[in-house]
Amino acid sequence: MNYRRIDLRKYPLRRAPRAYRALGVFLWISALVSFAFFVDAAIGADVSPAPRAIERIPRTSKELDLAHETSDYACLQLPAGVALAPARFETETSPGSVKLVGSSLGAAALPVDSGRWPAVSFGVRINKADQADLPRLTGGTILDRVNNYYVCLQVRVERASPAGVPFLHYQPLAAVGEYGQEEKTEKFAALQQTAVANVRSLGLFVKSGGARQPDNLRTMVLSIKGSRVVAGDMSDPPRLEPSLEMIFVRMRVAQAKAGDKAPPAIEIHTFSTTDDLKRLVYVAPYVTPDKLEECGLTSTIRLTEYTFGGQYPSARATRGLKFRSRGEFDLAQLDAYARSAGMKGAALDNLTEVLDAVIDGRLKAP
Repeated sequence: MNYRRIDLRKYPLRRAPRAYRALGVFLWISALVSFAFFVDAAIGADVSPAPRAIERIPRTSKELDLAHETSDYACLQLPAGVALAPARFETETSPGSVKLVGSSLGAAALPVDSGRWPAVSFGVRINKADQADLPRLTGGTILDRVNNYYVCLQVRVERASPAGVPFLHYQPLAAVGEYGQEEKTEKFAALQQTAVANVRSLGLFVKSGGARQPDNLRTMVLSIKGSRVVAGDMSDPPRLEPSLEMIFVRMRVAQAKAGDKAPPAIEIHTFSTTDDLKRLVYVAPYVTPDKLEECGLTSTIRLTEYTFGGQYPSARATRGLKFRSRGEFDLAQLDAYARSAGMKGAALDNLTEVLDAVIDGRLKAP
């Protein structure tokens, strides 16, 4: 069910007497409040707050850029000194019971169980040639940050009660970790803040016509925007071009074993498009990385802009990407599978079903 935003400016009350205008405004507000209550009730008692759903996945870079720029749901940043990746529910609290950097969300109680689960880690490196261009005064500090810290993308899993059905919150989170340290988050550097601000949620995928109920709210669609060095360019400074890809995070609940009294385990599966939305990578399971090579996604970067007298980096461009992968697919192969399985539309129209086919091994990488 789709709900359109109502623009009150299209329905002016300027010509009515003042008393009638006041009455009209009151009736408009009452109607909208009643409508909002109806929408929340229609979504279902297990879901709080109301989900942000997406029924159509962007197909082109132009469509994705528009969706990215109009999204208000950038990664919320976790502060230093909290649990890095607890992967458990914390009853009656906001996510992690911590104040999120740059967010109005604090430790106020929410009427749900909520917990953070890690989805994928991002590590970066700078090649030797580009290291030579680092500022003389701060180059060592910059390399220490690049070589020893990573960003962990996380999702928030919620349920209405310990017996409730788990579902995803629509906004992702990000934390900074130090390689080899599993306990606590670290402070964001300015360059890391810029990078995670460009990872944004487009919503939770719900198939066209599907109900907004907890077991349908388990596939998050993210856009990730940045810059990359033009392939083959050898100029100094290099020419740059925009880069836009998507990340899909699929949450599943493991099948309970016979006689098992423990609650079913939450499983997180992460996918990323690459090659300008032409391919899909099934990222290896999350592990807390002890070194760069254990990150789910590794970028070779060049620092392109600096602040504070040219001493501290404020922008970067990617020279290359590398995944820890358990399978890669052409989008055309996924579309062919959707047709062969009798699905209506292309693979992205049936995103959750196609991702599940990959996870279950029914759709295998070539």
